[in-house]
Amino acid sequence: MRSRRSGGGFLKPYSGKRGGLWPRLLICCGVAAGPLAALLFSPWPFTGQFVLVFALFGAAAVIYGLLTLRLQRRALRGRTETVCLVIKRAIEAGFLLWLLSFIVVELIIVANRRPTAQPGADYLIVCGAGLSGYEPSLVFSRRLDKAARYYERNPGVVVIVTGGQGDDEVIPEAAAGAAYLEREGVPPGNILQEPLSRNTTENIRFAEPMIPRGASVVVTTSEFHNYRAVRIAKGLGLDASGLPAETPGFLSKVVYTFREYFSVMLMYLGR
Repeated sequence: MRSRRSGGGFLKPYSGKRGGLWPRLLICCGVAAGPLAALLFSPWPFTGQFVLVFALFGAAAVIYGLLTLRLQRRALRGRTETVCLVIKRAIEAGFLLWLLSFIVVELIIVANRRPTAQPGADYLIVCGAGLSGYEPSLVFSRRLDKAARYYERNPGVVVIVTGGQGDDEVIPEAAAGAAYLEREGVPPGNILQEPLSRNTTENIRFAEPMIPRGASVVVTTSEFHNYRAVRIAKGLGLDASGLPAETPGFLSKVVYTFREYFSVMLMYLGR
């Protein structure tokens, strides 16, 4: 005699095919997600963040795969089946919502890669980006080069170099950036240093008191970073525009732009 089950709709009994290959592949991918992220992103300083994100996705994939296998085998009945269906549908809905937000945010990031800076700005903020010994990293040096070229065309601008000293750095990023700009021809009198900040929000927030009210400001950072940096500056009341520098290397562009999604989402959440 056939047992009664819940009706149709969101929680209707699972009726998928019993082929168990794809759920098993999903489980294997989920288990491998964290270690794979550690291997792929080891050259970048934010490996731990990627490992955490991929591990969370991997855990969801493992749970989803296990639930799918159990439901395919008709091994669950009654309330247990309903609970598993709820979890499975919640994972599906959560993934679709995340995917939608990822597409929208990445489109916003890409659409804001173009420079909006006008000539004759009063101040220019350069966001720090790590060091290699006593020298700016490649990403940081690209930003500094952009600032130096802007100064050549606008010699009245005051450049504020931001960035504190990381745990693995021998001097503050601001000091290394200021020395780099001097070698590029920017006079010391046109350079200010902000040596305490540890992230983008602090870069701009700690630089803001150095800027008189009503002054025009250009924010120089990397192209993937331009949208968030300018938005933060405007949120602090600055008359800000962006002068993004190109990110070196195609793979670096992809990785940094992917990572920027999470930074933008944290910004939206007020963190």
